[in-house]
Amino acid sequence: MTFGRMRIPVPTLRAILAVPVVFSFSAILVPFLLLFLDCGRETKESVFVFAAASLTRPLREVATLYESRYPHERIDLQFAGSHVLAAQIRDGAPADLYLAAGREALAALPEKARASEPLLFAESRLAWVFRKGLMRPASVTDWLREDGGTLVIGVKDVPVGHYARTYLARLMPEEVWGRRVVSHEADVRSVWGKVMLGEADAGIVYTTTPDEGHELTVVSVPDSLGPRVEYLAVLLENGRNAAGAARFLAFLTGEEGRVILAKNGLALGASQ
Repeated sequence: MTFGRMRIPVPTLRAILAVPVVFSFSAILVPFLLLFLDCGRETKESVFVFAAASLTRPLREVATLYESRYPHERIDLQFAGSHVLAAQIRDGAPADLYLAAGREALAALPEKARASEPLLFAESRLAWVFRKGLMRPASVTDWLREDGGTLVIGVKDVPVGHYARTYLARLMPEEVWGRRVVSHEADVRSVWGKVMLGEADAGIVYTTTPDEGHELTVVSVPDSLGPRVEYLAVLLENGRNAAGAARFLAFLTGEEGRVILAKNGLALGASQ
C-alpha cells in the first residue's frame, strides 16, 4: 500500500493498525477486571440509630467499640431531641433502632412503627449546670427567688423540658421560676451550649451531659425532688437492617456496653 511516495508493506500496516485495537481492548478490560475484583470485597453493613441527644457521648463510645469488634458493620448515629426523632420516624426516615429519653417521647411513636416491645436499658438524673465563674448557690430555691439569675431549659414538649418543669413545679410556682427563664431549647445539648457560652447563668440538664473541660459546675438534683430520666430502646418496622440493629442493642445492653453507660452516669435499666 502506498501513502504519498512512501510504500508500506501490507504485513507492516496490519501490525500498525492492530496496535490501537490492543490498547483499546486493554483500556476496557482492565477497569472491568478491577470492578469485578472489587465486587468480591466485603462491604460494611450500616445500622441506623436514632438516639436522644443526651446519649451522644456514651453512644459514640459504644459504637466505636462495637465497630472494632465487628469490623464489617458500621453504626450510623443520628442525635436530636427524642420528639424530633419520633416525628422523623413517623415521616418514614429509615431508622433501624430508636433510643428515646422518656416514655412520653416513645408514646409519640405509633405502635405500627415499632418492631419490638420497649426495653428500659438505662436511667439518669436531672442536674443543674452553672456557667464558668459562677459559684454554686447554697440553695437553688433561694437562687431562683433572687433577682438577676438567668436560666435556660428545654421546650415543654421535649423530655429535658418536661422533666425540668416537673422538678421546678415541686420547688415553687411557675410565675416565680418562670421569670428566670431566658431561653427554651430543643434538646439537652442546646441547653448545655447556652450555659457554656455564657448566655445564661444556669440550665437544667441530665447527669449524662458531661462538662467536657469547660469548667462548668454540675450539681445533681436529689432523687426526692427530681424525676428519674428513663431511656428506652425499640426496634423499628421501617428499618433496613433488623438483624444488625438487634446485634447492636444486645451489645449496648451487654457487659461492655453497660460499663460505658455506667461510666457516663447512667444507671442500668432492665427489660420491660
